[in-house]
Amino acid sequence: MNIDDVTKPNDILPMNDSQLRPRHSGAWLQLVDMIENMQGFHAVIVQYNQLIYRDGLIAQINNKLTSFLIIDLKQFATFTEFEQQLFELSSVPQLIHIINLESFDEANYQQFLRGINYHRELIAELVSTTLIFWLLEIHVYDLSLQAPDFWAWRELVLDFNLPNNIDNTRWHDDWKVISNMDKQKKQQRIDEIHQYITSNSSDTHDNALRSHGDLLYEQACLYTDIGNYDHAKRVFNKALNLFKDLDDKYTQAKIQRELAEIKYCQGETKQALQVLQEDILPLFIRLDDVKETAITKGKIADILQARGQLDKALDIRQNEQLPVYEKLGDIQAIAITKGQIADILWQQDPIHNKQKVKNYLISALTTFQKMNLPQEQLWIKNYLQKIEGGSLKKLLTKFQSIFLKSNPTEVK
Repeated sequence: MNIDDVTKPNDILPMNDSQLRPRHSGAWLQLVDMIENMQGFHAVIVQYNQLIYRDGLIAQINNKLTSFLIIDLKQFATFTEFEQQLFELSSVPQLIHIINLESFDEANYQQFLRGINYHRELIAELVSTTLIFWLLEIHVYDLSLQAPDFWAWRELVLDFNLPNNIDNTRWHDDWKVISNMDKQKKQQRIDEIHQYITSNSSDTHDNALRSHGDLLYEQACLYTDIGNYDHAKRVFNKALNLFKDLDDKYTQAKIQRELAEIKYCQGETKQALQVLQEDILPLFIRLDDVKETAITKGKIADILQARGQLDKALDIRQNEQLPVYEKLGDIQAIAITKGQIADILWQQDPIHNKQKVKNYLISALTTFQKMNLPQEQLWIKNYLQKIEGGSLKKLLTKFQSIFLKSNPTEVK
């Protein structure tokens, strides 16, 4: 088999759902670093659950290489045929992708696992390059149990699984992990992203540009989280220019919303409110994106609350945000919104609204405990302690029986 005869990048086309997700940036940087710096035989296990995403990642990897090979196991009836083709390569490429193990029937699947385990030394001797096995979760599990010697040889095991409820947005749940990092880890991620983008700035394919834009977005969000607003604005604007070149108006609106929030954080509330109400909100309404519309309305409510327009802010939280998140089943967004409603109610009338505020806060705390979100738990506990004047433990004990019946959780 000649390398010139095998699948080229254009045969595995990047599609809308194939862009690198921010949640996978760490694994991606590991993979790219290994490919670029290691020589000789290496076995890498990559777990995935979405074909389009897998194929998009393969295309992005291959665009960095001068030679590669994609071995589709669909074209082989047995492990022996696969091995024979592997040994008959006229020259060894920089990288070999092995895909579609699930195409084998049960007997040949078991034969493949035994073969890769028993023949690992021969393969390593004759094929001195990196082999990436793209596997579903069940096959990773089987490989670890039924090919233990080969498994022990693995260089890396990387997880590129996507949430089962993936939709067309690239950032649906990706910031949950990032937002709960400590400041040191956030700075470390910022540095990793900068190093990666700097070393891959020559890749100008649309898919690579989109992935770079996503990573810039993540980097800017991290800068915002650690309070470095000047750096955040600079990086957000870099990402914005990339998505303008790609004519991606949807993502442009998301970035402009983040820039508006920075204006708000820096005291430019009037300008921030104008951008949100006149530019960003109408776009998401036209796109019929109910979640992004609700998020944008929440940003507007933040500003209205800061300006003392509590009735308007509360109306948005209770009637335009919370019902949307409840309909979508987004339990974290529901809990956050309940905490925000409690905050407004407390500002309006801490005496008459005290019981309502407690109810909202305890409900939010229960969710954050179940989701193991320590920062959010701490915020709620501090708020409750402020309300009760130090009798937090007594308060939580009292309300635990009401809110934690279905799934008791120890309140610490």
